Amino acid sequence: MTPEEENEIAELMRAAREKARGYADHFGWATDRDIEEWGVVNALSACLESENKSFFKNIKRRGRLNDPPDCEALDIDGRRIAIEVTELVDGKAIQAYKAGAIYEWADWCLFR
Repeated sequence: MTPEEENEIAELMRAAREKARGYADHFGWATDRDIEEWGVVNALSACLESENKSFFKNIKRRGRLNDPPDCEALDIDGRRIAIEVTELVDGKAIQAYKAGAIYEWADWCLFR
């Protein structure tokens, strides 16, 4: 890797860190929301596959100018399906973060 490439990567990392919210950043990709949403859908897909509950494949990002939906995929019969990513964040967690307080995390599981 060249010094110029290293500098470019470091600058992208700094930009992402400056845009980070500090809460609910697990899937955060602050410099590109399309990649963030695609990553969430891929994580869902991997989780479903690990439980033998997968029902879609061939995930594609639609991009800012083409959403909603955020992504599309093919179901098990080859039909196109729409996937919209929605973030669930506890308002009390956001308030606690902004106040500099520690917040007890909630364990949410949607697929039990």
